[in-house]
This record gives sequence, C-alpha cells and structure tokens, in this order.
Amino acid sequence: MVILGLLWHGLIDSIAGLSAYFSLNWEHGWPIQPLAAVGTPVYHMATTMTFAAIVSAQVGAVFACQSNHTSILTMGFFTNRWVLWGILFEGVFLLILVYVPFMHRIFNTAPLTLKDWVFVLAWAPLFLLADELRKMFTRKFVLF
Repeated sequence: MVILGLLWHGLIDSIAGLSAYFSLNWEHGWPIQPLAAVGTPVYHMATTMTFAAIVSAQVGAVFACQSNHTSILTMGFFTNRWVLWGILFEGVFLLILVYVPFMHRIFNTAPLTLKDWVFVLAWAPLFLLADELRKMFTRKFVLF
C-alpha cells in the first residue's frame, strides 16, 4: 500500500502539480522568458494553479482509493457521505483561498481564469481514470 501511494498516486499528483505550474508559465512566455520570479503576479497564479491541481487530483484519489481492487463504478460515487462532505469543504476552502483578497496576502495566491479552472479540474477524472486502468490491469493480470 505504501508503494502504491508513493509511487503511483504520488506520481500522478506530482504530474498534476508540475503540469499546472509549467502550463501557466508557458502561457506567459516560458521557456523563452524565464520562469516567473517570486512575488510577481504570474508566480502567484502559477503557485495557486499548482495547489488547485493537486487538490483536484486528490478529489479523484479519494474516489479511487475507496478500494484497492474494486472499481468505483461498481461501488458507486455516493456511497460515503463523509467523502462528499470533505470534497465540498475542500472546494469551498480552495475558492476562498483563490478569490478572497486578504487570503492572497497570507497564502500568496491569485485569482484563476476559467481556462485555468478547466485545466485544473480535469485532474480529478484523469486521476480516477488512471487508477481505474491500474485496477483493471491488476484484476486481469495479477493473482492475489
């Protein structure tokens, strides 16, 4: 389980965060321009987007991790109401961090655009799809 969490789930989370950070820098001229300098608006947007992508990936992870072998499609998405409350809480907290101005000074965040949100929120189903494919592979090819 530790190997699964660190190597598989951690890898997907890392890809989500890094892709968000670099995609925003890409929009602002990287690699021709250097990466955004600490304290600049682009840096704040990039770090906010990184955090939001990791949160989004973790939403996919919470559904994927309800069982190590059984598909969430078999179990159902709405079987654990505490998971749903947790997702709601983290979504509201994320929106507060992103859109409440005094939180920007505390957490060095910045508002995201609709385009940024589309990129970020795509990580929840991507994480879930990747883990569903892993589960399908292990059910088919690994005996345990």
